[in-house]
Amino acid sequence: KDNSIISYKPASYTVTSNEYERRSDLPNAYSVIEMQLNNLVEQIYRDIHPYTETKYLQLKSDKSKNPDFKIAQEMAKKGLTKEAQEKFAEIYSKTQNFEAGYNAAILMQVNGDLNNSYDLMKELSNVSSDKQVFNALKDIQFEIDSAKKLQLQNAARSMR
Repeated sequence: KDNSIISYKPASYTVTSNEYERRSDLPNAYSVIEMQLNNLVEQIYRDIHPYTETKYLQLKSDKSKNPDFKIAQEMAKKGLTKEAQEKFAEIYSKTQNFEAGYNAAILMQVNGDLNNSYDLMKELSNVSSDKQVFNALKDIQFEIDSAKKLQLQNAARSMR
């Protein structure tokens, strides 16, 4: 907005054109490197422009046919994620139902409680070899790292 430089990122490209018999047939320099420049512009735009990401997370279904589980599922379907999270956590603490624990951890992630989500998912990974748990752990860790990065970026901006 004020023409100040907010970041500096060097970029280097080596591009050659096809061979031509006459010098007058050679394309201009810009047309030879245009694709690389367009990619660089898109990358810079993504780096500095706010954007929205949509993420889909899936809850596990109940194998034990616990009626409270069904209530928690209905809450989640209605968008009552905090209430569903609490209900799944309650079921997990009472019964050690793996699916309830997984769903509670996923809903913690949805609700932004990333550290507790990670801790619960880590606990579940110690009792199960479910591939989804390990994928969820990686995903939650990525979210934690992204949140820390954003926090650092916002702190740096506010110091200007």
